[in-house]
Amino acid sequence: MGQQSILPCSRAPKRDLMFSLSWLAGVLLFQEPCQANLKMGPGNFGYNILITVGAAAVGVIAMGCLAQLHFRVNKSAPSETRSRRIALVSLGLATILLLLSLLPPLPFALPVFVAPFLGLTKINPLYWAGLITMLPWMIPLLTNVIHALRDQERTSSHLRTDRRGWRFNGLFWLIVTTILLLLDFLSLSAIQNWNLWELILLITGRLLSVGTFITAAILILQSLWCLFPAFARWLVVVVAVLIPLLALANHFSNLYWKQPLIDLVNNLTLDGSFKLEVELEAAGITHSPLIVVITGLAVIGIAVGLYHLLMKASLKFNFRLRTKKALAIFFLLWMGSIAQQALSMASMRKEVWQDEHDTFIIRSGLFRPDPGLEKFSVQFTRTMSSEQEELLLSEPVPDLERTPDIYVVMIETWRKDSVRPDIMPFLSHFAKEECQRFETTFAGSNCTPVSWYTLFHSRVGIDWREALREDEALGGFKGSYPLRLLHKLGYRFSVRAVCDLSYKQMCDLNFGRNHKLADTFLDSPMLPEGLDVPDREVMIMDDLKQELESTPKGGKLHFISLDSAHYNYYWPSKNFTPIHQDCSTISFSTLKPTPQQIREVVKRYENAVNWIDRQMKDFINYLKTTGRYDNSIIILTGDHGEEFQENGSWFHCSSLRREQVEVPIMIRWPKWVSNQSGQELVSHMDIMPSVLDALRLPPRYFTEMAGYSVLRPHPGEALLSTRWPGKSGIGLCLVSNGLKANFKASRLWQEGIPETLFFMGWTDFTDQSLDAQKLRNKSPYPAALRKYYERSIDRHFERFQISN
Repeated sequence: MGQQSILPCSRAPKRDLMFSLSWLAGVLLFQEPCQANLKMGPGNFGYNILITVGAAAVGVIAMGCLAQLHFRVNKSAPSETRSRRIALVSLGLATILLLLSLLPPLPFALPVFVAPFLGLTKINPLYWAGLITMLPWMIPLLTNVIHALRDQERTSSHLRTDRRGWRFNGLFWLIVTTILLLLDFLSLSAIQNWNLWELILLITGRLLSVGTFITAAILILQSLWCLFPAFARWLVVVVAVLIPLLALANHFSNLYWKQPLIDLVNNLTLDGSFKLEVELEAAGITHSPLIVVITGLAVIGIAVGLYHLLMKASLKFNFRLRTKKALAIFFLLWMGSIAQQALSMASMRKEVWQDEHDTFIIRSGLFRPDPGLEKFSVQFTRTMSSEQEELLLSEPVPDLERTPDIYVVMIETWRKDSVRPDIMPFLSHFAKEECQRFETTFAGSNCTPVSWYTLFHSRVGIDWREALREDEALGGFKGSYPLRLLHKLGYRFSVRAVCDLSYKQMCDLNFGRNHKLADTFLDSPMLPEGLDVPDREVMIMDDLKQELESTPKGGKLHFISLDSAHYNYYWPSKNFTPIHQDCSTISFSTLKPTPQQIREVVKRYENAVNWIDRQMKDFINYLKTTGRYDNSIIILTGDHGEEFQENGSWFHCSSLRREQVEVPIMIRWPKWVSNQSGQELVSHMDIMPSVLDALRLPPRYFTEMAGYSVLRPHPGEALLSTRWPGKSGIGLCLVSNGLKANFKASRLWQEGIPETLFFMGWTDFTDQSLDAQKLRNKSPYPAALRKYYERSIDRHFERFQISN
């Protein structure tokens, strides 16, 4: 795109009032119906941006073409001045009305004969008024077009085009094509065990799909350039340069987080709100939102500058393209892509074809493989309904014989394999000598808000999105059932965290709106500014000790959340000697870190958890010296784990593999709690039922929860789930007896609970693939899954059957 590029038009668009109004009307033309009928709910931020931009592009093309048609058919006509005046008034009023239609709608009556028929029953009446005001311009325009078509000589003279074609930024598009192909070829390593024929099909598919995409992008963007007024054409250039920038960002997103970029953007509004500062802090980014935004704009600005330099060079090389030729190339490439996919469907092994579909974001064909080994139609059910919970809470509760203090410590990003004598000596001894023995322990999910939900509510994580809708009810969030029950039993709560608990509404969902269940509340926004994470941890631990010194023993639940083990992995700069000196942060410029580089990052993490170990030693010793230890329930766990390139990425929130979901769960019971026998498999969902059981409540208060009491016989099964499945798409796992059954579910970030699951096969607890045919032993998959996970399927599913 440049001075002479983009679309074969016989004249450049005038920067006059009429053309500007037609452009603005085009931007607004389809926004109201799209916002009213296509806009998705929370967790679809990225898709909503694409819908808005797409609606604007389609509207600009439609209105721009009409404006160009107006210029052509009215050129030198006797009524040209009058037609232009009508157009200006009509477009001006329409633009105002279309803009007003985007404001919150007032009560109205729709055009009853049109809107319901089209399914557009939510549209503001101002939108219809805006369309109607265009009629005085459009009806005469269409009439003139019909007359012009009859006048073949006049029409041909006005539609004569430049046979040499139009100039375009060929060098820029060559570079973009190269970048997209290079990124795709780098991603080929994610596809395992292909043969020569399959490799040929994969490479052919990449060349055809990228070529189709680039050709379509050139045609669309050059059309927009021709139809944009001159003062707004910089927007078209920005869209063009965003293509390679977003492709690179998507590649790095998959590399570091194992999530497509669109998923990361969608998740920014997963709880219905958008707080950039909180999101950045949760991602371990210490820079302010202003710095991040300025940096992003600077990168785009540099890219725009490079675009213009390449445009000048392209003009010297005289890159030209005719519309008919570009369309022919597009359709040839597209037909080739469809043929390649048909060949893949016929000759590729299913698993390779599935990997191809999952690996590459640009796919221009029409066919797609069915994911998984089997497709299941499912209906989840809550083990304890909200009605059951409210009924139990409305009844008189029994008097407790004992009211021990309960301490729940949530350690951010805590891997189970970090609990070793050389890294965490105190907690290694504490877990072995003073806690109930658990062989395998899982978080309920791979991300903080969902894991907290599974722990405090004892519900499966797949319910988390639906639980957020409780805020819409009268009174808002009530808090979790187990905590509300404890509160009714006379317990009082304190909540202390070094992070911002407004993130994904973690505080309100678990402790009630505005932490109404917690008498004492302290989180990051309430702490002095400028403190590092370890200093904040020292402050909240000291604050807890001060409270304990002034309150009697018993009847309190204290929740503490510590963040030092979260990226960038922190420890104090004073009065603490780290166990490793030769450690480093993640080098994001290194695409393939060496084992030594990975080990240096792991050492930094080990320094952080060693600092956590030091804090827990100090606090538990404090409880002992003050006489509070013996009659206390102490629960230590992590919200999720962390990946250190074991599967090719960093961090968490990208899979349900063991590195991200296998966390320590340590429970120290008072000696008067009986039946502290060991358990083979325990998850977060088991913690609150166990606490209620330890307080000797009747079983009806906890046996219907999603988890099981660890003080009773345990089936050794659990259901892990997430709303952040990452690129793998694995959003749910059934675990038992060393076997993990993996399921995909599409669009887990959206509202609603999935009704379709795709069974992807079995792995062991180290995530090594197992032979599905051998495990099913000729049985249908539903029967085989029930054989291994009978309690979980019966407990969590009302329907679990093969989909027709």
